[in-house]
Amino acid sequence: MHIGQVLLNLMRNSIDAIRECRMKHGRIVVTTRYCGDRVQVSVRDSGLGVGLRISRNLIEADGGRL
Repeated sequence: MHIGQVLLNLMRNSIDAIRECRMKHGRIVVTTRYCGDRVQVSVRDSGLGVGLRISRNLIEADGGRL
């Protein structure tokens, strides 16, 4: 599974986006919840733009969806 790497990539991208926007009080929120037999993980940030291509490829290779 590539979930750990995907989460790390998403959080790094969030940090970079917040820095690029020069936000003094940037915020990253990670939440999880059960959806039947799956787990949903959300990463939200207060920056602009997040590069998702690599993360999407990793998750889809494991049969997930991003």
